Amino acid sequence: MNASKLMTILICTAALVACGGSGKDSGVGGLPPSVLTKSANSIYVANSGSNSISVIDAETNALFKTIPVGKFPTALAVNNTTNRAYVANTGDNTLSVIDTLSDTVLTTLPTGANPVGVAVNPITERVYVSNSLDNSVSVINSLTNQTITTLAVGSAPFGISIDSHTNKLYVANNNGGTVSVIDASTNTVSGTLPTTVTASNFLWKPYDVEVDPVSGKLFVTEGGSSHISVFDTSTGSLQIRTMVSANLRGMGINPNDNSVYVAQANASTGLLYKIGTQGNWAGVSGGRPGAIDVAVNPKNNYAYIANITDNTINVVKLKGQANFGDVSTFIATIAVGKEPRALAVVNNNQALPQYPAIPGLGINWTVHPQQAVNTTDIHRSIATDQTQYVAVGDGGIIKTSLDGITWTYRNSGTANNLSHISYLNGQFIVLGAAGTILTSPDAVTWAARTSATTAQLNSVTFGASTYVAVGAGGVVLTSADLLTWTPQTSTTINNLNGITFGNSMFIAVGDKATVLTSADAVTWTFNNSASLAATGNISTSNVISANLTTIYFANGKFVAAGTSPNVGYSGGNTMDCVVSSLDGAVWGLAKGGASATIGSISANSSLLNFANGQLFWHSQLNPTVYWTSSDAVTWTQRLVPVIGNSSQAMPTVMTYANGQFVGVGLAGKVAVSSDGIAWRYTGVRSFGGNSIAYGNGLFVGVNYEGMALSSDGISGIYSSPLGSFYSTNPLISSSTPSNIRYLNGLFFAVHSSGRLVTSPDGITWTERIIPGYTMNGTLFAATYAKGLYVVTGYDFIATSPDTITWTVHKLSAPNWLLDIQFLNNEFVAVGERGLIVRSKDGITWTEQSFHATDSFDYTTGAGNKPRSQAFSYGVAYGNGVYVIAGNRQIIGSYGFQPSLATSTDLINWTERADTVEGWANGLLMPGMVTYHRVIFVDGMFVLFSSDLAGSGRGVVLTSRDGINWADRTPASTTSAIRDIIYANGKLVLVGPSLLMTSP
Repeated sequence: MNASKLMTILICTAALVACGGSGKDSGVGGLPPSVLTKSANSIYVANSGSNSISVIDAETNALFKTIPVGKFPTALAVNNTTNRAYVANTGDNTLSVIDTLSDTVLTTLPTGANPVGVAVNPITERVYVSNSLDNSVSVINSLTNQTITTLAVGSAPFGISIDSHTNKLYVANNNGGTVSVIDASTNTVSGTLPTTVTASNFLWKPYDVEVDPVSGKLFVTEGGSSHISVFDTSTGSLQIRTMVSANLRGMGINPNDNSVYVAQANASTGLLYKIGTQGNWAGVSGGRPGAIDVAVNPKNNYAYIANITDNTINVVKLKGQANFGDVSTFIATIAVGKEPRALAVVNNNQALPQYPAIPGLGINWTVHPQQAVNTTDIHRSIATDQTQYVAVGDGGIIKTSLDGITWTYRNSGTANNLSHISYLNGQFIVLGAAGTILTSPDAVTWAARTSATTAQLNSVTFGASTYVAVGAGGVVLTSADLLTWTPQTSTTINNLNGITFGNSMFIAVGDKATVLTSADAVTWTFNNSASLAATGNISTSNVISANLTTIYFANGKFVAAGTSPNVGYSGGNTMDCVVSSLDGAVWGLAKGGASATIGSISANSSLLNFANGQLFWHSQLNPTVYWTSSDAVTWTQRLVPVIGNSSQAMPTVMTYANGQFVGVGLAGKVAVSSDGIAWRYTGVRSFGGNSIAYGNGLFVGVNYEGMALSSDGISGIYSSPLGSFYSTNPLISSSTPSNIRYLNGLFFAVHSSGRLVTSPDGITWTERIIPGYTMNGTLFAATYAKGLYVVTGYDFIATSPDTITWTVHKLSAPNWLLDIQFLNNEFVAVGERGLIVRSKDGITWTEQSFHATDSFDYTTGAGNKPRSQAFSYGVAYGNGVYVIAGNRQIIGSYGFQPSLATSTDLINWTERADTVEGWANGLLMPGMVTYHRVIFVDGMFVLFSSDLAGSGRGVVLTSRDGINWADRTPASTTSAIRDIIYANGKLVLVGPSLLMTSP
C-alpha cells in the first residue's frame, strides 16, 4: 500500500469522518435483495469497508439492494428533486453519482485529494465536496457533471453543509479550528465563524456541521472535545457552546421540529442525542456501540443510526413531541455492509424545498425585557428649559428626556433626596436634603454648591436679581450668582415649603399657615394667620394647624395650596384647599370646602401645579378627579382614569414644553398630555399584556394599565387609558379589554364585561352598543370580512356593517364562543364543548360539533363530562388543514389538559395526541393547562399554551401540518402568554409581563 493511500485511510478511519450518515453491506457483491421492489422512500448507507451503498426500503425496513461504488465511501448527499445521490469516495478521490430511481451508478467524477464531505443545493443544482488533504472544496455543476471551481478553505476540511435558502456553504476545518463560510452565489470564501478555543491547542476541532435553513442555526460537533457549538448564521455569532458527551460524530436534522440529532461513537455503548436550537439537549434511546452517523426521515419521523462497530443500522421512532425529553421507540436493527459510515434519506420526486420567506420566523425568538421606567423611582419635581424635561427625586436621581417617554439617568453626584428643580436664568437649580444645592446649564453636568445649612431645602425662585431658596425650620437663603449663598432671618421656625416672585414681591408659604412676604428677600414680614381664617373655611382657633405646601404667581395673582382643619369637624379632620391673593396679605378661598374629600390626612396632600397658563389642583385623597383653572376663580372638574387601581394616576408635579404637558409622580410614573385632559402614561408597564393588534403603522396592546402604543412593537412605548374616552367613560378603566384586533381601519377592542370600543388611531376611542348585550353580556373575539364586523360572545354572534347597527344571531344553547376567524372563504367560530359555528355570508349560521358523544347535561349537571375537548380557544387554517386548539377535561378530575384537533373539511375531525406539553414537564400548572390562540403564517401554524390561571410559563409551538409540533419556547421565558399576532414582518407575542418577537 503506498504512503498516500495509507495516509488517506488513516485520516478517515481515525477521524470517523461524518458528513451525512453511515450504512452497511456484506461485501462488494452484497446481500441478496430482501424485497423485489421498493417504495419511493428509502435510506442510503455508505459502507466504507465494503465500497458499497446499501439501499433500505424505509416502508418495510428491509434491505433492498447493494450498489458498488468507489473506494472507501465516507459521505453522501441526496438531491430528492432530481433523484440523484452523490457519494464521496475517499480511497480513490472520486464522487459517484447515483440515480435513486433505478439505484444505479450513472457516472464517477474526479475530486480533490481525500474527499470526506459532500453537500448539495437542490435549488442551484450545485454539489460541494470537501477535500481534506488539499484543504479545498470542489464546486460541481450537477447538470453537466463538471467541476466549476475549487475553493481554498482551512486545514483538513471535514463536514460540509449548505443553506439552500441563503445559498451559503459551511465547512468544518478540523485541523484549522475554524468554520469557513462560503458565499455559494459567487463562489467566494466570505469569512470564518468565531471560535471559543484557539486552534493551536487543537481542542476546538470542528468535525461535522449541520445548518437548519428554517431557524438559521448552524450546529458544529467538535473532535477532541465533548461540545456542540450553535451559531446564529444571520449574525455569524456563537450563540451557545454546550458540553454534551465525548466522541460526538455525525449529525442529522429533523425537518419536523428543526432539532438536530448527533451520534456518539462510544465503542461500548453508542448513544444518540437530540440538540435544540437553543443548545438544549437530551439523550435518546436506541443507539448501539460505534454510532457514527444519524439521519431522520420526516415521512415517518424515524431516526436511522449507523453503527460502525457491528455493521448495522438501528431504526428508532422518535416521539415526535415538542417537549424536549425525547424518548424513542426501538423499531429494528438492519444488517448492512462493512463499516457503515454515512446515511442519507431518499424521498424521490420531491418538489423544491419551501422555506419561510423570513428565515427563523416562529423558530428564533427574542425576549424583550421590561422597558418601563424604574418603578422604584420617587419623583418629586420636574422642570424644563423648553428643549428637554428634567425630573428629580429620592436617592439623588436626576433624569432627562426630550419627549417625556424615553428617559436618561444623569449623575447627580449625591445620594441625598432631591425635592425641587427649577430652570432660572439659563440654569437648572436642584434642592434637596441636608442643604443640597446643585446647578447645571445643560442638566448633564452638575455642580454642588455650598449652602451654609444642613436643613431640607424645598423651593427656589428668582427676582430682583436674586435667587432665593427656602426650607425646613424657616431657612431662607439668597444668592446673586448661585455660587455663594447667604442665610437670611425669616422671623419663623416653621417649615417653608414654597416660594415665588411676582408683583415685585417674594412670598414664601409653609406649615401652620405661614405666609412670609419681602421686597428684597432680606427683610421678611410674617402675615397674621387670621388673614387665612378670614376665608371662612378655617377657624381662627385651628388655623395654626393649617399647612401651605405650594405657591405660584399665576396670571397676575398669588395662588397657594395646602391643608387645613375643616370647620365643623373635630378629631383632627382636615380638608384640602386652594387660596389666592393679590398682595400676600388678604387671601380668599379659591378652591376647597365641600368640593374636597374630607378625611384624616397628612401634610402635603393638596397638589397644585401651574403650567402653560393653567392651574392644576387635585387631592391625593381622591385620585379620580382633578380641577383646572386659568384664574383661580372658575374651576373645571376633570376625571382621572384609575389605572391599575393606582392612587397616583395623576402627576404629582408637571411642566410644559414642546406642545405637551409632562408630569411625574411616585412609583416611577410619568404622564404626557397635549391638552392637560387626556393623559398617556409611561413608566407603568412594558408593551404587551392581554392582547395585541397592529394597524396603520401602530401596535396597540391592552394591559392592566390601559392601552400600550408602539411604532415597532418593541420600543417607544407608553401606556394610555384610552385617551379622552376615559375622561367621559370612567367605568371603562375598570375593565381591561380581553381582545383587540385591527379590523377594516379600526382598532376593535372587546371586554369580557361586555364592552366594545373602537378607535382609528389607538388613542381616541368610541364605545359601540350591541343592544341587549353590550355591558350585559360577555364579548370574546371579533373579525371582519364580507363587509361585516363580527363579534362573538356568550350564546350569540353579532354582525354589523358599520359598528353602529347590529344584528344578533342567538345560539341554540348557551355556549362561550371564544374565537372567530374568516378561514377558507367562510366565518368559523369555536367555543365551549367543541362547538363550531359556520357561515359563508355572515347571515346564515350553522352549528356543529366534532365530538361524537357528550353525555354530560350542562343544564342539570348530570352525567359524565366528556374526555374530548371542553373548550376551543383558537382556530386556524393552512396547508389544507384546519386546526382547533383548546383543552379537554381530565377524566375523574376538575383539571384540564391541552388538546388539538385537525380536519380537512371542518366536519371530520381527528383529535391529536397532547404533543407538547409543558404541563407534563412541570412548566405549567398541572391540570389547568390549555392551548390558546393559533395562527397560520408563512407556511406554518404557531400556537401557545399556558395554564388557565395565567401565572405559569407559556410554551410556543410550531407545525407545518398541524400534527407534528415543535417546541420553540426560549429557555429564558418564564412568563404566561396571552396573545400572538403576525404584523410588520414579525411575530409578536405578549403576556402580562412578557414581550417576545420573531425573528
